[in-house]
Amino acid sequence: MRRSLAILIVVPTLLMLLGVAIIASTGDVPSLRHHSDPNYFLQRQLIFMVLGLGAAALLWRIDYRVWFRREVMACLFLLILVGLVVVFVPGLAAPANGSYRWVNLRVVRLQPSEFVKLMLIVLMAAWHGPISRRHDRFWEGLAIPGVVLAMVAIGFIRQPDLGSTFLAGIVSMVLMFVAGVKLLYLSGVAVAAVLGIAGLIVINPERLSRVMAVYSKTGVSDDDRHQIEQSLAAFNAGGIWGVGYGNSLRKQRFLPESHTDFILSMVGEELGLICTIAVVVAYLLILIAGLSVSLRSRDKFGRLLAFGMTFHLCFSAAFNIAVVTKLAPTKGLALPFISYGGSNLIASMVAVGFILAVARRVDSDHPLDRFLSSEDTLPEDSFSDDPPAAETGAA
Repeated sequence: MRRSLAILIVVPTLLMLLGVAIIASTGDVPSLRHHSDPNYFLQRQLIFMVLGLGAAALLWRIDYRVWFRREVMACLFLLILVGLVVVFVPGLAAPANGSYRWVNLRVVRLQPSEFVKLMLIVLMAAWHGPISRRHDRFWEGLAIPGVVLAMVAIGFIRQPDLGSTFLAGIVSMVLMFVAGVKLLYLSGVAVAAVLGIAGLIVINPERLSRVMAVYSKTGVSDDDRHQIEQSLAAFNAGGIWGVGYGNSLRKQRFLPESHTDFILSMVGEELGLICTIAVVVAYLLILIAGLSVSLRSRDKFGRLLAFGMTFHLCFSAAFNIAVVTKLAPTKGLALPFISYGGSNLIASMVAVGFILAVARRVDSDHPLDRFLSSEDTLPEDSFSDDPPAAETGAA
């Protein structure tokens, strides 16, 4: 487990440092264009990194079972409601391009949806955590948590933020499946969700153009075609070893969002295929370490919490990688730990903090940890269905 802890501490830190380095190299152009300061994004990213590390360290020290208490679950539900509504409150709302995703706190702008997604995971894990929960029943297993998920989805769609809607839905459905909810129930919800998302795409020309940019050459706007073409051109120009740190050409207004959603393209152009593969391997290590923590947790709530946070981080990374390589339509999902943005960076480290909190209380070995440890130890089946200490009185 020491190796898992080391991976969960070292690898996200290295990814954040890589993000800082790429922002220092390619973020000067958008910084000058938007803020007349070439170091604006770099300075703020360093601050966000420190705050993220602090948040992860704080959560690491908190007993994760405290989130299982009924009063805490109620507070999380209220905070989710606040996060969905606050983006529309006059004086706090910071609309941009017709979207209401940000709140302006004067000192910093935050995107509440990043934290709402994490609170939803905690709430889902807490609801399905009790061993007495009848997950095979429709109301207990699907209907009640489904109402909360539907509320979050409607709130995100109203912003509109289809990317967060998609991510929250996928993570929650997978988490419910792992918790033991019947596949028949989940299949019906999945079909309805796919039809709903398809309808939202078809009725919106901008969204339809983004999808067509991936799967067809017709019905595509020039901006969407240009963005994905420049992303692929960046990877192609970088080759195996890259054009050299600081030598990117696509950062000169050729590739929009080069410091946020498409930052991996800048990694590929400047540092080459080798570094791009290293980034993918880093996320795979986080996946293995997170799953190891989840499988070895002493209670069901810990297993679901660690699994949900791990899946959230790694699926976000996988989807972003698919977008920049033209395997999925652009949806505004950042690359965890690397992309510029305080909300996403801090939220990503908060997710790591939750996993570390579960790992800190794991005291047994599991076969999956053989991938992470060189010690020759016999695996122990330490899974217990005993509820955590804080489960008494939980919903």
